[in-house]
Amino acid sequence: MELTDGPIVPVFCTDIPHHVGTGDTFVASDEEMDCRVKWLLTHYPSRLTTYTPWPDGAPGSLSDRYNEMAARQAAVWHFSDGLDPDVGTTIGARAWEIIDVVPSDACAADAPSVAITPASTVNPINTTQTFTVTVTRGGEPVSGQEVNLSADLGALSADAITTDDQGQATFTLTYDMPDTTSNIDAEAEMSLPVGTIFVGTEENKQKLVLGEETTGSVYGSATATWTGTGAVTTISFDDYNMNEAHDAGEPLLEGWTVTLYKENGASWDLIGADTTDSAGMVSFTGLSAGDYRVV
Repeated sequence: MELTDGPIVPVFCTDIPHHVGTGDTFVASDEEMDCRVKWLLTHYPSRLTTYTPWPDGAPGSLSDRYNEMAARQAAVWHFSDGLDPDVGTTIGARAWEIIDVVPSDACAADAPSVAITPASTVNPINTTQTFTVTVTRGGEPVSGQEVNLSADLGALSADAITTDDQGQATFTLTYDMPDTTSNIDAEAEMSLPVGTIFVGTEENKQKLVLGEETTGSVYGSATATWTGTGAVTTISFDDYNMNEAHDAGEPLLEGWTVTLYKENGASWDLIGADTTDSAGMVSFTGLSAGDYRVV
């Protein structure tokens, strides 16, 4: 696999049911690979065809580089996807030799993570939204990490920020056009441990697992939507942590009915109802000034 503006690095495939092909693009994720796969990749790593010397020193390596790599791949699939190699073949027999020496208590490497909160937000035009970037490794904060920022719409307060002792840094975004959504990315160059999972930028692609430690980009993303005067926009989501804000990993709810009411003295008048779209959103426009609530 060729890293963006970086070297070609060896990888193994996981997630057998999905296809992967030349030209597919992937991004590093914060998913955790089975610790046995990480151990396997450390002791029986993926090698490029240009790697020398061969054999590479892994115990029992086959003299045929391609058969050995196929056996190591089969061993990875055994732990990641439940594949049982055919012991009656050279590759299958070698795969089982590798599988049998992987300890059940193999230690997992710590995966890096970059997250932006809130993951999505809705604001009136010409208002400033504050976001927090959190950088962790194995769940622990990473301080002093530079994070590059980009947004396809709006004015960012900074192009780059640096995390504090809690692994966090803040930035703001402002925009002046209604009914628009800005896609925000945070990118950090971090050490990617053996076993880092790369997921396809398109759906239904195999996941790739990194075969040797390297440096690469880790991304977090968020969206910000701006609405014009006289509109109410809602986002429906599973609020796992009950903090009344949409955080990364909390699924958006499609097809939910949202009803809007306007205050009228001591009562509330029904204004209308609609169902949420694939982004969990409903917008009510053309509204007069007043107090509203949604249920």
